[in-house]
Amino acid sequence: MCFLLLFLHIVLQSGIPQCSISSDENPASLEPGTQLTLTVDIAGYYCSVETGFDLTTGAVTEELGTRHNVSVVTDLTITTTFSVDITRLGEVTLDFTCDRSWTVTCNGVQKLLKTPPHCNISSDTDTTALDPGTNLTLTVDIRNYYCSQTAGFQLTTGIITETLLENQTMDNITDTILTQPLSVTADHFGDVTVTFMCDSITRPLVCDGVDKFSVTSSPPDQPPPTTRPPPAEDDTVALAVGLSVGVAVILVIAIVLVVRSRRNKLTLK
Repeated sequence: MCFLLLFLHIVLQSGIPQCSISSDENPASLEPGTQLTLTVDIAGYYCSVETGFDLTTGAVTEELGTRHNVSVVTDLTITTTFSVDITRLGEVTLDFTCDRSWTVTCNGVQKLLKTPPHCNISSDTDTTALDPGTNLTLTVDIRNYYCSQTAGFQLTTGIITETLLENQTMDNITDTILTQPLSVTADHFGDVTVTFMCDSITRPLVCDGVDKFSVTSSPPDQPPPTTRPPPAEDDTVALAVGLSVGVAVILVIAIVLVVRSRRNKLTLK
């Protein structure tokens, strides 16, 4: 009963605001040293006692403006500028103080994330001419990444997705080299991609090196050699008959010439 009365007292003396947070830089692609300005638009707040707002970015909490009093429902726009470091990366939240602290659900920027990492994919086997059953190992070299909570990576080849790393925690910007052995099947042919999971956000990476598995090309079909058909049986018989007749004619002519030559010799005697 006492708790219910306290809750009603707080609700009656405060108006929970709405808010929106915007950034002058891409909040999902930040590098340490970047000067970042966040603009916090707060609408419809009221408190019968001293009130104020605290902004948390990653592990850093700062007071926005100063504690103050309002007499009517009020709107407020506050900006804050800071140099990004890894302690600033992570969730962005706004707390409203009025007797107690309320975390306000804001639109707009909700996380600050580091620029996605660089990656390179290499293979110990030529991936432009693969046969099913080929064994190979892919090496994924990932550079310059950081997540405030956990990080992970997935490798997709064709329609097959493998987990390279999951639930990695870190306290600084990190590099890693991951390997994945594969026995190639038809389902592996196609694009090769790496996906980065960071603080519950999934992002595809643009990697250098191997980007596709291609099947070995079959050699083009060769036309059969041209062969002359064997002569038909009738043609062979005709040829034999023709040759026989020709020989017979020659023999007859030769005999006639011999006979005439002898007759001439007898006449001369």
